[in-house]
Amino acid sequence: KRLLVCNNDRKLRVIEAESQQEISTLELEGCVNDATIHSDLNLVATCLDSIYDYIIDRRTNSVVAKCEGHTDYGCR
Repeated sequence: KRLLVCNNDRKLRVIEAESQQEISTLELEGCVNDATIHSDLNLVATCLDSIYDYIIDRRTNSVVAKCEGHTDYGCR
């Protein structure tokens, strides 16, 4: 089991639950308020303290889409 962890330090982390070891970290341009992982376990949607949100590919730890258009700075 793994944890998807959002934080105000602008990082999105994947942590191995049992060992509590960090598997991957991605630094983004704003505090990460929320994130959800797609059922295929490869794509993550993030919600930031920013007018931009991102879709991230966990396999490459890269941004595959930058979503813009909202003005509520990551609030749902």
